[in-house]
Amino acid sequence: LESKDTTEVLVMECSQNLLPIVLHTLKDSCPSVKIKSAELLATMLRHISGKILVQDTVLHNLIENMTHQRFRVRAASVRAFGTAVNHVLCNIENYLHDKVLPVFRRLEFDRSPVVQMELVTACNSLFWYPQVNDAARNILIQLILFVCRNSSPSIKRRCINTLNSIGTKMMNGNTANDSSFNEICHKEELEIPISEAGKLVVGSHMSTLIPIVSTQIDSWKHEDRLHSVNILSAIVNISPQNLEDFLNEIVLLAAKAS
Repeated sequence: LESKDTTEVLVMECSQNLLPIVLHTLKDSCPSVKIKSAELLATMLRHISGKILVQDTVLHNLIENMTHQRFRVRAASVRAFGTAVNHVLCNIENYLHDKVLPVFRRLEFDRSPVVQMELVTACNSLFWYPQVNDAARNILIQLILFVCRNSSPSIKRRCINTLNSIGTKMMNGNTANDSSFNEICHKEELEIPISEAGKLVVGSHMSTLIPIVSTQIDSWKHEDRLHSVNILSAIVNISPQNLEDFLNEIVLLAAKAS
């Protein structure tokens, strides 16, 4: 039997040789080929614990496929991208604000629950990427909050678990006790709890969330207005105590909206 290290080396060598093929097939005109190519890329990367060099073009093609008319292509591309950011060495900083986040903002309105589920998972992966700055992380939290408020019970559960996971890591690995899982995200749900860690991550971004809501609440674009209302709604349901420190801003926001 081959050792785990030997197997991984073989997988890595194989993957490096497969990458040019994946790069080509991601651009294929057939949706099924795009889907299988994205799945192949994600599978290759999941089997490698270290880093392998992936061309910027691969990420570019995945981002492009995230806007495909077929939801399965979009979902597979988002899933592969979320896996890739944990395994690549190439610099995605150039893509982040210009291409990745704008596409993610479009996907928060996606009608497919499969795409929304993959979006939340990808946001979690991207949140911890070294090249992601605080402003980008704030946008990722906004996306998770938006999807949480605007989705099915299973996706809401994924959103809350993601916030809990992010918050726990922010607390240096101190996992929350079961007793802290006492807050319900939505009254109509079968108890989707958020931990103290999850509340922490929402609270830590409040200082930037509220001004964004204030700016977008009367935007001429209905997507911005809906985004603002859903973020406020999610905060109220998830962690209403965080609103207390922003009472003055909320009063001004109310006056602006009236």
